[in-house]
Amino acid sequence: MYLTVYFNGQFWCGLIEIPSRQASASVYHYIFGPEPKTAEIFAFIYTILPQLIATTKDQDAQATLSPKKRISPKRMQRMLNQQKKQPVVSTKSQLLLQQQHLEKKAQTKKQQKEQKQQQKQQRFEQKQQKKYAKHRGH
Repeated sequence: MYLTVYFNGQFWCGLIEIPSRQASASVYHYIFGPEPKTAEIFAFIYTILPQLIATTKDQDAQATLSPKKRISPKRMQRMLNQQKKQPVVSTKSQLLLQQQHLEKKAQTKKQQKEQKQQQKQQRFEQKQQKKYAKHRGH
């Protein structure tokens, strides 16, 4: 189970992801409101989260989970480090927004480069005209 607390621009939200062995995973969204303190997060985990999961709990999915094997400490540390390296963004809409932002950034950079090239070309042409005007004679 993963709990990600993030600020969406207006409120502090919690995104709870519960992976399963099947193709689907359970995802819950909770709005904290103002910035939650550590005690408020723990209170949410121990009181509200179990109620939230219980209301939408799928009995069949719970029955298919196998008992967990003991994981060696080194393997657990490697797994945690891999999860830390993964981006925090976890919803498709956030990924799409990020992709759009990167595309817009690339497009702006391309336009600025073209504009700079045009200005450079104009300055060169002005210099050439000035040079020809000087050598024309009277």
